Amino acid sequence: MAIDKSILDLLGVHIIFAVVTAALLLLPLGLSINVLLLVAVVFYNVLIPMIAKLRNHEEWLEIWIFVAMLSVLQIFPDWFLAEGLGVLNFIDKSPPMVGAVPLYMGGLWAIPLFVIVYTGSRARETRGETAGYFVVAILSLAVFGLAEATMWMLGSWETLAQVVVANVALYILVPEVILGLTALSACEESKSSGLPTKLLAALRVMVIYIGNASLFYLIVEVLL
Repeated sequence: MAIDKSILDLLGVHIIFAVVTAALLLLPLGLSINVLLLVAVVFYNVLIPMIAKLRNHEEWLEIWIFVAMLSVLQIFPDWFLAEGLGVLNFIDKSPPMVGAVPLYMGGLWAIPLFVIVYTGSRARETRGETAGYFVVAILSLAVFGLAEATMWMLGSWETLAQVVVANVALYILVPEVILGLTALSACEESKSSGLPTKLLAALRVMVIYIGNASLFYLIVEVLL
């Protein structure tokens, strides 16, 4: 069975992004990790809409606009986890920063969220709504769990939580799965809507995430 153009193009985009990011991180450029990751996320968030326009992937643009807005809003939960709860530490605190959060975080969330929402949307179309949400739940757990387990190696962030397995704070796993699920739902609901509607949908997802992060922090870190 032939793989359709959208999936092939998406694979190509992420191969290009992986190569560029690897070069940024491995070459002796003398820049801080905050600057290197900012360059990488800007590159990704320019590459996706550019290829979408060139290759006529309208669904990419719909998803990217939504997850880009959500990614910017995710600065606030990260800030709250870092300074409010004290369970998240951004290792490099050199500029550019937004309060306690490196500026690159405003675009970094868009990368996994784009992949998760796109994959879930395709699964919904081909396998049905239940299958779409099941795929998103599994993918969110895998992608966000891997990020939590490895980003400290880059000198990006580390958890200061007490209940940790393989450098992954357990309290944040369920909120991140719910983040993927609510992002897919909100993106689908706001499809073909204007920017204000998309922004309100993204804001709702962010508020749900920060609420779940607080709740599961209480359950896992305090009550258990």
